[in-house]
Amino acid sequence: MSCFNTASTVAANSDLDLTKHVNFTAGMILGVDDFTQEFAYLAGRDRWLARDLSGYGTVSGLRVTIEEDAAKGFRAMIAPGVAVSPRGQLICVPAAQCAYLNQWLAAAKPEDLLKYVKHGGATTSPPISSPPTADGDEITLYVTLCYRDCLTDNVPIPGEPCRSEDELTAASRIKDDFSLELRFEPPKQSEETAVRDFVEYLKQIEIIDSGASTPLEDFTQAIRERWLSLTSPPIVSPPVNLQIHTDDFCEYTRAAFRLWTTELRNILGDRQTGCAAEMTGGAELADCVLLAELRVPLELVSPGWKVSDTEAIEINETNRPFLLHLRMLQEWMLCGSQRATETNSPIVSPPITSPPTIHNHKLDDLSDVTIPTPAEGQILIFRSGEWVAENPPATDGTNDHGTLNGLGDDGHPQYLLTDGSRALTGNLQLGGNLITNLAAATANGEAVIFEQAIKNGDAAGGDLQGIYPNPTVSRLQGNSVAANAPNVGEALIWDGAAWTPQTIPQVPPPQPKPQIILPLATVTRIDVNIYEIWFNIDAPENLAQVIGFKAPQLLILDETDTPSPFISPIRFRLSPDVRNVFIATLVIDQTQPEPDRMRFKFDVEKTIVEFDGNQAPLIKYADKNDIKFDGYLSGKFATVFVRGLPKRG
Repeated sequence: MSCFNTASTVAANSDLDLTKHVNFTAGMILGVDDFTQEFAYLAGRDRWLARDLSGYGTVSGLRVTIEEDAAKGFRAMIAPGVAVSPRGQLICVPAAQCAYLNQWLAAAKPEDLLKYVKHGGATTSPPISSPPTADGDEITLYVTLCYRDCLTDNVPIPGEPCRSEDELTAASRIKDDFSLELRFEPPKQSEETAVRDFVEYLKQIEIIDSGASTPLEDFTQAIRERWLSLTSPPIVSPPVNLQIHTDDFCEYTRAAFRLWTTELRNILGDRQTGCAAEMTGGAELADCVLLAELRVPLELVSPGWKVSDTEAIEINETNRPFLLHLRMLQEWMLCGSQRATETNSPIVSPPITSPPTIHNHKLDDLSDVTIPTPAEGQILIFRSGEWVAENPPATDGTNDHGTLNGLGDDGHPQYLLTDGSRALTGNLQLGGNLITNLAAATANGEAVIFEQAIKNGDAAGGDLQGIYPNPTVSRLQGNSVAANAPNVGEALIWDGAAWTPQTIPQVPPPQPKPQIILPLATVTRIDVNIYEIWFNIDAPENLAQVIGFKAPQLLILDETDTPSPFISPIRFRLSPDVRNVFIATLVIDQTQPEPDRMRFKFDVEKTIVEFDGNQAPLIKYADKNDIKFDGYLSGKFATVFVRGLPKRG
């Protein structure tokens, strides 16, 4: 069992682009950056899937309890378990953890305690400089689980001699880890709060068995306005003027959740896109989940407070986010859910129910029914507190709708309205009849009348001539087209007066530019440990110029021909001399002889060339001008072999 601290050192996420992965090609040399990028892409997608398709919160275990230790007092216990963080990281707590509350209070900063301790149910305002002199205080602490990783498994690494101890080894592994904290304020969980509030809002919409549903467009617009008008909308109970008929339940529920997915989730969850880089990268997104809220009663001690021995610590897990696995949801959907019968019932699917029990009751057995000798055609009417048999009321055979009441209530959504305010929900079948007295169209999306349509026999205009349906092209963009027939292979060519069919003139194919093969640079020894580098990058004119050439763009290696040959880097200083000429001075131990064989490796990606008023990396300049340098095959370096001070016999 381990104990956790007041604060954690959570490792910051990498700034690698999580939308990129390595494009593996034959001959590619892979380095640390390539493997790191590939891992970041794959791990980022895993976290993205976990976060956006499942959510975040406790997955299993992590129960919070309070125990009392005889020597150290009360402690908060966290059971082993698993959670998913807001960045989609899987967090495993493999063993039980604990925090001794009195030790935690003693280690906390006095100014923090003075800020958050409540006196008689309220925090101190303004902060006081010393604890009060009466008991009855309490403080609220939030048990928070965070993801972290740590470097481990050090191994020896090659490098320069005379290094310090911490430079001799480096971590070979990064291990998933966690941190548990007691905080004065809970971690931000905007999406968790929004999900709960949105579902609670939907549950309060009235489900009706008779009457019409709120029009779907009004239903979605009401939800949109309610949740997009405020940053954190309060729960409205019930949602005003919204109702759903049971027959429309599935359609309206689907519309509500579609609106949540497409418009509300990113905004209410404090997100912008929900993409991998946003959900798994950047320190601005907290990577912690709330486990419980502790209300800790306090007693005064000198100095400060300790946990009260007479009042119980309250554990509140109401706001803890948690995730139910798919199997549990399947079982609940198939066997566990049931629909409430109240008017304001939750939006859930009607359950599968067993056949109703049949009770054989006679109306004569009910004391409020009087039907001694019913006659054929009579009906039951409730009068003066009981049901009696009477003849149905006479009807006058009214067939004039103008004499009927309630026509203005619009209680028949299956009919069209004469004012055009009710939209069709399907295709209008006319049965071969016509739509007449239609106004002329004036805007896109409107139907056109017969007079506005192009008909057979109408004269063509513009670049067309003749009669529809067979007009001919007489002009192109207002320029005449010759009427003579074309021959096979001819094209329309402008002769100054008209587009005329003519033979396509032959254009000689472009001549390929010969490739130039040049030595990238000539390296000449001009003195002891001093070498002249002369770039030759544009023969014969040599109009291009290397600018800003610095030591990091060149690597000088010493090659020996001893029985065990090796290559080791040589330090040097670089200074400009004249245009495209630079002087490299080797910085080596003066007791060692000057190298006799060396390899000068030029970084062609970082070396910048200026030509024709433009600047570009050397490799791009060479590709554009079809130049190939000796000693350069692929990758980022071009090599020049240099002979230094000849060996002495």
